[in-house]
Amino acid sequence: MVNQENIIPNSMSNSIDFKSNSSKSKPVATVDSDMKIDQILDQQTQLREQIDFYLSDANMFNDQFMRKTLLKTPEQKIEIDILLQFNHIR
Repeated sequence: MVNQENIIPNSMSNSIDFKSNSSKSKPVATVDSDMKIDQILDQQTQLREQIDFYLSDANMFNDQFMRKTLLKTPEQKIEIDILLQFNHIR
Protein backbone atom coordinates (compact mmCIF):
# COMPACT_ATOMS: atom_id res chain seq x y z
CA MET A 1 0.00 0.00 0.00
CA VAL A 2 1.33 3.43 -0.93
CA ASN A 3 1.50 5.93 1.90
CA GLN A 4 -0.60 9.02 1.15
CA GLU A 5 2.10 11.26 2.60
CA ASN A 6 4.46 10.19 -0.19
CA ILE A 7 2.00 11.49 -2.77
CA ILE A 8 0.67 14.62 -1.06
CA PRO A 9 3.45 16.32 0.91
CA ASN A 10 2.57 17.97 4.23
CA SER A 11 3.89 21.28 2.94
CA MET A 12 1.10 21.52 0.36
CA SER A 13 -2.14 23.34 1.04
CA ASN A 14 -5.32 21.43 1.86
CA SER A 15 -6.17 20.80 -1.78
CA ILE A 16 -4.62 20.50 -5.19
CA ASP A 17 -6.43 22.01 -8.16
CA PHE A 18 -5.70 20.82 -11.67
CA LYS A 19 -6.84 23.32 -14.29
CA SER A 20 -7.10 23.08 -18.05
CA ASN A 21 -5.21 25.49 -20.29
CA SER A 22 -8.15 27.87 -20.49
CA SER A 23 -7.90 30.71 -17.99
CA LYS A 24 -11.70 30.85 -17.61
CA SER A 25 -12.20 27.16 -16.84
CA LYS A 26 -13.17 25.70 -13.51
CA PRO A 27 -10.90 23.25 -11.67
CA VAL A 28 -10.86 19.84 -13.32
CA ALA A 29 -10.13 17.94 -10.11
CA THR A 30 -9.74 18.83 -6.49
CA VAL A 31 -7.97 16.46 -4.16
CA ASP A 32 -8.45 17.10 -0.45
CA SER A 33 -5.52 16.16 1.74
CA ASP A 34 -7.92 14.07 3.84
CA MET A 35 -8.67 11.74 0.93
CA LYS A 36 -7.14 8.30 1.00
CA ILE A 37 -5.03 7.12 -1.92
CA ASP A 38 -7.64 4.45 -2.70
CA GLN A 39 -10.29 7.16 -3.14
CA ILE A 40 -8.03 9.14 -5.45
CA LEU A 41 -7.22 6.06 -7.55
CA ASP A 42 -10.91 5.16 -7.67
CA GLN A 43 -11.77 8.63 -9.00
CA GLN A 44 -9.04 8.34 -11.63
CA THR A 45 -10.36 4.94 -12.70
CA GLN A 46 -13.94 6.24 -12.91
CA LEU A 47 -12.81 9.23 -14.97
CA ARG A 48 -10.81 7.03 -17.35
CA GLU A 49 -13.75 4.64 -17.78
CA GLN A 50 -16.16 7.51 -18.46
CA ILE A 51 -13.88 9.03 -21.12
CA ASP A 52 -13.36 5.58 -22.66
CA PHE A 53 -17.13 5.24 -22.89
CA TYR A 54 -17.58 8.68 -24.50
CA LEU A 55 -14.99 7.80 -27.14
CA SER A 56 -16.17 4.22 -27.70
CA ASP A 57 -17.61 2.99 -31.00
CA ALA A 58 -20.90 2.14 -29.28
CA ASN A 59 -21.32 5.69 -27.96
CA MET A 60 -20.24 7.30 -31.23
CA PHE A 61 -22.90 5.27 -33.04
CA ASN A 62 -25.64 6.72 -30.80
CA ASP A 63 -24.26 10.15 -29.90
CA GLN A 64 -24.83 12.65 -32.69
CA PHE A 65 -23.12 15.51 -30.80
CA MET A 66 -19.90 13.51 -30.37
CA ARG A 67 -19.89 12.44 -34.03
CA LYS A 68 -20.36 16.02 -35.25
CA THR A 69 -17.70 17.31 -32.86
CA LEU A 70 -15.26 14.63 -33.95
CA LEU A 71 -15.79 15.34 -37.63
CA LYS A 72 -15.37 19.14 -37.30
CA THR A 73 -11.58 18.93 -37.30
CA PRO A 74 -9.37 17.38 -39.98
CA GLU A 75 -7.51 15.42 -37.27
CA GLN A 76 -10.84 14.06 -35.97
CA LYS A 77 -10.02 15.01 -32.39
CA ILE A 78 -12.22 16.09 -29.51
CA GLU A 79 -10.75 18.87 -27.39
CA ILE A 80 -10.44 18.24 -23.67
CA ASP A 81 -12.44 21.41 -22.97
CA ILE A 82 -15.44 19.75 -24.67
CA LEU A 83 -15.15 16.64 -22.48
CA LEU A 84 -14.83 18.77 -19.35
CA GLN A 85 -18.29 20.21 -19.98
CA PHE A 86 -20.00 16.81 -19.65
CA ASN A 87 -21.86 16.27 -16.38
CA HIS A 88 -20.24 12.91 -15.62
CA ILE A 89 -16.76 14.40 -16.00
CA ARG A 90 -17.24 17.50 -13.84
